[in-house]
Order: sequence, then structure tokens, then C-alpha cells
Amino acid sequence: MRRNSKSVRMGLITLFTLISILLLAVMAVLSVTTSNAMYSVTSRQANATSEGYELEAAAQEFMANVDESLATSRSAGYSQQSGLTALENDLASIKSEVQADNAGVTVSASVSGTSIDATFETANGRHLETRASVTSSLTYNITQWNLTTVQSDNATSGNLWSGTS
Repeated sequence: MRRNSKSVRMGLITLFTLISILLLAVMAVLSVTTSNAMYSVTSRQANATSEGYELEAAAQEFMANVDESLATSRSAGYSQQSGLTALENDLASIKSEVQADNAGVTVSASVSGTSIDATFETANGRHLETRASVTSSLTYNITQWNLTTVQSDNATSGNLWSGTS
């Protein structure tokens, strides 16, 4: 006897399943690669933002100490030049206090004429440059407050591919 059975052709279904699995595997690899790249970018951005906040806090503390020194000179009745001389004498202790309170931030400051120039930097190349001009009434006006990043060629960055080649 002859059997009359209809056979299902598996060729087309198998081919379609194989292509679908390959496409899903490629999409999974692309998804992992993209997520690693995004993680690297967001980590660098988070570090830059944290360093920016550290620099801002150090600069604000520095300016508060400058204001305190000028207020002391103002209450003593000093002239602008005498107040600036007193501030210049206090500058070393102000810098060391700010550096002690803000680990990882280097402070350099100077008084030139009626201006106070200060630079705050981190080890990763973030800089905050400030300038304040002292008025005749021994108050100050901030004339510069620039946060910048110095790029270096030897900086390490995350790779998109961490496998072997």
C-alpha cells in the first residue's frame, strides 16, 4: 500500500529561522557595544561634572576668605593699597586652607595691582580661572570666572572593543 502523506517542506522555515537568529545575535552584539560606549561617555561626563563642582567649591571658599580679609582691613580703616598689602600677606594661608579643605585641587593665586588672580586645577586637567578687582572701598567685583578643560594626548579613554584582535 501506498501511503498518501503530505510532507512539510522544512527548507524555507529553517532558512527563515536561521536568518532571524543571526539577526538577533547581531542586534545583541550591537546593543552591548552601544551600552559600553554610553557607559564610557557618561562616566567621563560624571567625572568632569564632579571635578567642576570641586573647583567651584574651592573657588567660592577662596573668595569667601578673600572677602573676610578685606572686611578685616575695611573695619580697621585701611586704604585700598594697605588692604591689598594685608590681603597679599594673607594669601599664602588662604591658599593652604583652601587646598587642605579641597583635596585634589591645586590653588595658585596672586595680587597684581588691584586685581586678585586665582587658578584652581585638578589632576585631570580641569581649570577654573578667576579674577576679582578690589574697589577703593575694599570690596571686590568678580570680573572673570572661567571653567575650562585642558586636553592631553596621553589621556586614557575607554575603548569600544575590549576583546582580542
